[in-house]
Amino acid sequence: MSTKTIDKNQAIRFGYETTKKYFGLIFIFLMINLAYQAVHGTLDYFAGGAVDVPTIYAEAEKNDLLQQNLIDLNYVNRFGMAQQKLNEVTSAFELELDPIFENEREDIYNYLKQFQYRLPFPKIIYYIIVFGLWIFSIVLGMGMINIALYFAQGEKPEIMALFEKSSLLIPYILASICYGLVTIGGYILLIIPGIIFTLKFQFYSYILIEEENDGIIDSLKQSSRLTDGAKGQLLVFGFILLLVNLLGLLCLGVGLLISIPTTMIAMAHVYYQLKEQSQEEMVG
Repeated sequence: MSTKTIDKNQAIRFGYETTKKYFGLIFIFLMINLAYQAVHGTLDYFAGGAVDVPTIYAEAEKNDLLQQNLIDLNYVNRFGMAQQKLNEVTSAFELELDPIFENEREDIYNYLKQFQYRLPFPKIIYYIIVFGLWIFSIVLGMGMINIALYFAQGEKPEIMALFEKSSLLIPYILASICYGLVTIGGYILLIIPGIIFTLKFQFYSYILIEEENDGIIDSLKQSSRLTDGAKGQLLVFGFILLLVNLLGLLCLGVGLLISIPTTMIAMAHVYYQLKEQSQEEMVG
């Protein structure tokens, strides 16, 4: 097994300097992602859905009794999801409750209102929009990797680089499912195999997006070759990137505007480090 080296300091320094140099452009990319999160979060909020265990009473036991009462009356299912019957309630008076909760009827109604479906269109439209947003989030994730690859090669991407790899959507989803199954299988066997598989195949998405013509299995195989002899260093590098983002979070969250693109570009830089060494091994 060959041993590869990762210049961690160079990768992080490159990521930071690139983020500083192109921060205006990177900020636009981050705002697009933030806008998506805001739209998705707003839809989820007004769609209601999962009902938390009530906090009406100081005693946890009585809150649990209320939760069970709501389940028994079919306002909430046993998984905590709001049912159609709850959406049909328009006032506290309409609530069916056990007599022991009668004194808190108004409070209970006000609590439950936040979990009612409150969007101005049928629920089927909501599900269609959510599915579309899910697809968009995957394309956006692919685009962020593509942007990081551009920067790692010293190139300045255009805004549309976020979407130029959208034709790879299906292969990307299938490759992600394969990656997920392999890593989950490793974690089920024992923790260590899961960590090894996570590191071994982690660059499948970079390869699929950069090479385009490589198949799903080929992208996993190529990632395995790239990371051969570098898994320990990749594990350490992953912890370093985690610490960098934690520091960004500690800076009132604003630091994430710097730390997230820095770490994404740094990882893409490491990808090219390993790719170059793998090519040299093949030539040698």
